[in-house]
Amino acid sequence: WTLVQDEGVMSLHALPDLRKLVVSACPITDVGMAAICAMGAQLTHLRLSHCSTFTADGLAMLSRLTRLQRLDMSQCELVMDETLASLGGLTALNRLLLAHTPISDLGIGNLSGLVRLRLLVLDSCHVTNAGLASLAGLTALQYLDLSDTAVTSSGLSHVSKMTGLTYLNLFSTGVSDLGVGYVTSLVRLTSLNLDSRLVTDSCLACLTALDDLTELDLFGARVTAAGAHFIGTRTKLTSLESCGGGLNDAAMEAMRNLTRLTKLNIGQNELVTDRSVPFLVGLIRLTSLNLARTAITHDGALQLTSLTSLTSLCLSGCRINSSTISVLQAMPRMLYMTAEPP
Repeated sequence: WTLVQDEGVMSLHALPDLRKLVVSACPITDVGMAAICAMGAQLTHLRLSHCSTFTADGLAMLSRLTRLQRLDMSQCELVMDETLASLGGLTALNRLLLAHTPISDLGIGNLSGLVRLRLLVLDSCHVTNAGLASLAGLTALQYLDLSDTAVTSSGLSHVSKMTGLTYLNLFSTGVSDLGVGYVTSLVRLTSLNLDSRLVTDSCLACLTALDDLTELDLFGARVTAAGAHFIGTRTKLTSLESCGGGLNDAAMEAMRNLTRLTKLNIGQNELVTDRSVPFLVGLIRLTSLNLARTAITHDGALQLTSLTSLTSLCLSGCRINSSTISVLQAMPRMLYMTAEPP
């Protein structure tokens, strides 16, 4: 990022072929916004993230950028519901990032005509199920981030119509087991975040409908060996996080066939012991492994040296000694090794 001000932006008129512009965190005002929007049909990509020195009047000028395809207004605190009315005519938009802005369901309704949208980020916006209803027609969406919103299980009835989705983030929402059932229609999903204490084993059978899943985040979900059985059937997984505290050695055995995993985070599961290590060392593609605050000891940790692709290993809170740490640090590709004492 550079601190370009209005004067710098106004000089851009000398670049008639400019298509992509990044002014993130720059102190531009409505004067600078006017200069940007004067480019009209020229710009296709614009990043305004972390900008907060223009007003709603400046943002209203965005309606002039009729060929805009990508727009990032993340963490622009002055982006309000009425601002989104200016975007309704930007029908070429295929990427829109609105994370950490104060927009609500009222503003979201203005996006219903953006039928070319493939990526929409609403992280930490004031969005509820009512807002999702107005987005149900955006069937071209492939990437949807609803993390830290007030969306609940019933809201996923609208998301279930977005059958082109390959990425769905429901971190820290009100979605529970009941809502996860709606995900079964999203058969193209490759990445799914269900990091919530409201998610339990009861819904994980739904995962068997998602044959292309490669990334699964169940960080805070209450998963036990019963749920691990269904996770273990998703053999295309390359990334898995499950740190809810319910996994044990039987769970690790149930997931022993996830041999494509390159990232595995099962920290905080105190019932995972050295008996799980034979299953872990079979995951030979692992590059990142987090076993923090499990019951792994130095005997089990020493066996991890057979995972020769590891570049990152966390054993913080595990009962291992300094000599074991030295052996693990000396692994051929190890870059990040942490082992804070319990």
